[in-house]
Amino acid sequence: MAKYRSIHEKIWKDPDFQAYNPEAKLVFIYLCTNESTSESGIYAITPRTIANETGIKLESVAKILESLKNVIFDTGTNYVYVRRFKLYNGGGRSDLVSRSIVAEFQLSSISPLWSAFIKDYPEYKEAILAAGKPLAVSLPPTPPNVTISNSISISNSKDRLGNLSPTVSQPLASDFEIPDFMDKKTWNDFLAMRVKIKKPATENAKILLVKKLRELKSLGNDPTKVLERSIVNNWQDVFALPENHGNGGKSNVTSRPLAVQPKGSDYKQSATRAAGSGNG
Repeated sequence: MAKYRSIHEKIWKDPDFQAYNPEAKLVFIYLCTNESTSESGIYAITPRTIANETGIKLESVAKILESLKNVIFDTGTNYVYVRRFKLYNGGGRSDLVSRSIVAEFQLSSISPLWSAFIKDYPEYKEAILAAGKPLAVSLPPTPPNVTISNSISISNSKDRLGNLSPTVSQPLASDFEIPDFMDKKTWNDFLAMRVKIKKPATENAKILLVKKLRELKSLGNDPTKVLERSIVNNWQDVFALPENHGNGGKSNVTSRPLAVQPKGSDYKQSATRAAGSGNG
């Protein structure tokens, strides 16, 4: 997952974007730049998260997500698809982008939004279908007792998905599959530890954790050792191993939880000692 996102300047001349009111423009830009974004434009996020991070009321966020022309939000899985994300946030080596998109599909194939993605970007169809996951095209049923204050009407997503292809059976959201590069027992031990410390991992949290483990692995960290370190320390997150911290400045992945800085005169004394040790 990228650590920053850029927005192409031509977005301001886009007729659809120009038609949005200020709050809708903020939500659209947020959907293109928040920390959960992906290369495909498909990722897990909740309306409440959007409301909390933009300062827009939850009810308004729900209405805005329904009104954005190039955005589809699936309430069954809490996934969003920003249809023109690649247009406004393109770049990078095409082979690496393609591999990232396939990896994203493998982690989120439960979402029917991938059928819409393939329709918009047919050049990725072969690679996605070769991933060996069933392509979901029908929206999951709306959970019981869901109101507009917590979710968005699912009918709008159905209308915008349209008749993409015949319905294919799909796994439930709870059927989370562990990638091949992770040790199943260690992963389950980590999840059990999360339950023990009363911080059970949600399905969306699992997806984000796997993304982070994949990134740590690409930087030379053993995912099993990373998980074991979190288990031993009762950490609900995962961090780079100490021996892999400081890898040429190419990553800002945290190696350990940040310590609380001393205050007042204690802080000045600590800074003085640190400066003195650096001169020796």
